[in-house]
Amino acid sequence: MPIRVFRANPIAHGVFGEGKVHRELTEAGITVVPDVEDADIVLSDNPKWLDRYKTLPRRFAVYTYEPRFCTEHRPIVWREGFSSPIHVMDVYTRDVFIDQFLYMGTGAAEPEIALDTLMARFSAKPKNTAAMLAGYRAATEILIAGLPRTKGPVDIDLCALRQDIARAMKAGAGIDIFGRKWPDGLASGEHRAGPWHAVKLDLLANYQINVCLENTRYPFYVSEKLWDATQAGCLPVYHGADNHIYEVFPRDSFFEVAGQTPEQVAAALAAMPDDERADRYERCAQTLVRVNRDRPGPVSRAALRVRVARFIERVMETPLFGGAEPASGPAAASAGAA
Repeated sequence: MPIRVFRANPIAHGVFGEGKVHRELTEAGITVVPDVEDADIVLSDNPKWLDRYKTLPRRFAVYTYEPRFCTEHRPIVWREGFSSPIHVMDVYTRDVFIDQFLYMGTGAAEPEIALDTLMARFSAKPKNTAAMLAGYRAATEILIAGLPRTKGPVDIDLCALRQDIARAMKAGAGIDIFGRKWPDGLASGEHRAGPWHAVKLDLLANYQINVCLENTRYPFYVSEKLWDATQAGCLPVYHGADNHIYEVFPRDSFFEVAGQTPEQVAAALAAMPDDERADRYERCAQTLVRVNRDRPGPVSRAALRVRVARFIERVMETPLFGGAEPASGPAAASAGAA
């Protein structure tokens, strides 16, 4: 049976990004329709975009791989005024990121890249030069419950730490910052126009160090940042304490910032001997070459699309309740926990 999905907001990226048609969805009979009147499911990457459609006799779903778009842990949520429950598939329902490779090779991938090529890139650069490619965020806190080894809500944001590290490095040995909205003239420039991955590799061509912390920390949340830094010939400065990255990278590879103050990070990088920096980068490069042989990125993304298709099928199986919350069952249990 065909399943017709209407996007409640323009979705630029991901499985339901504008103009994207994936085999895993079409094989499940899932199509995107331009008119909500023709849809079975109203989909968004952020719950707020569903509000204007809440009284319609439709099923509702939120799917996103961006940790900031939706912070709901429950797979089924009831909201006041909605005709049906909202089904959720996001980072916190633990069925989006299940390995470290989802973003690997999403840019200008080099499938046959060799260790010698990567080491030549690193060695050709001026020693101990650092760059960071990130815009400035004034408000960054994201409080989340359920992070391993913690009790109670935890701020999983890394933007503030990343920005503080950049400030500390700017005041010390120096760093070039590329990104929008930085105060006090801290940035050397904004991101240049063009395909982002190619622009990134071009910007990093003259730097041995790339401060590339993720925006957030959460199990298996590994974006393209670490992979791209290594591909560009840079020693990554990274926070890997919570995302299982040490199942892939050795502990003495990228420079770990977890457990250190921004000032300690800046001082350690400034004092790092050239041979240690080169040895650390070589371990990162060896990891990239080794992992890249199996092409895990495309495999991970194809598996995600299958999970998304199954998610949409489950949403379609939900009865339309006409705005009356069911008296029992998973949706009622979820509502009781709200």
